[in-house]
Amino acid sequence: MVGSAVKRAEPEPVCQELLKEMSDKQLESEATREIWLCEITLGSPWVEDVRRRTCVKEECERRGKAGIFSRAKQRVLRVLGKTEGRIND
Repeated sequence: MVGSAVKRAEPEPVCQELLKEMSDKQLESEATREIWLCEITLGSPWVEDVRRRTCVKEECERRGKAGIFSRAKQRVLRVLGKTEGRIND
């Protein structure tokens, strides 16, 4: 199930290191990309996409900038005409 995949997703060390090197603007772009990939799948998102999405969210939180992730999520949901995402945060 997707919900359990989110809770159990282990962040990839390589992913974490790349995200740490990104500017806030790049991080927001990456958040938008990963959220989009999780939302547009038919059925349920790939575990790898969920893992990367979780990694991006954690990096935003680590920086104390959870708003980056929230803005990206709201932008994607608005484009898709949704009020809630496929994965609960």
